[in-house]
Amino acid sequence: MKLYITPGSPYARMARIVVLEKGLEHRVETIVARTRVSDSPYYAVNPSGRVPYLLCDDGVAFEESAVVCAYLDGSVKSTIR
Repeated sequence: MKLYITPGSPYARMARIVVLEKGLEHRVETIVARTRVSDSPYYAVNPSGRVPYLLCDDGVAFEESAVVCAYLDGSVKSTIR
């Protein structure tokens, strides 16, 4: 999985904390996204440019911090295969 964040985002910070608390560092690659820059390659990944953005290995992605945190916590499972 890939977790796109910006260092100053409090919403991305919540997702990063869940990754650490759940011991998922070996499964979740944290990537610092460049947002609010028109030529950022991040917009090809997530056109809205919002963080946190969790891209799962199966291609399913989550954008809202509460949903990202719930998924990482194991409360939400992907139904798309």
